Amino acid sequence: MQAPKAVDRSLDLDTGEREAIALAQEFNADRILLDEAKARRAAISRGLRVAGTLAVLFEASERGLLHFAQTMNELRGTNFYLDDKLVQSILDGIADRRW
Repeated sequence: MQAPKAVDRSLDLDTGEREAIALAQEFNADRILLDEAKARRAAISRGLRVAGTLAVLFEASERGLLHFAQTMNELRGTNFYLDDKLVQSILDGIADRRW
C-alpha cells in the first residue's frame, strides 16, 4: 500500500478516509469507494466521483458475478449497516428490468 504524499488533516474524517481521498486525488482515480456520508461529501467537494458499497455490489450483480438479494441477506448477518429503503429500491429496480 502506498501512503499519500499530502493529506488534508483539516478534514474532520477518520485517518483512513482522509488518506483514501488524498490517494484518489493523487492518482486521479475514476471513483473512490466511501460509505460514510461525511466522507462522501468531502470527496465530492474535491471533484471526486464516489461509489458506495451497494453500488459496487449492484454493478457486480449486473455483471452476473453475484446475486444481489442473497448478498444483502448475507450482509445483514454482519455489522455492516444497510439502509433498508435503499436496498429495497435497488431490488425493485432489478425486478422492474427483468420484466
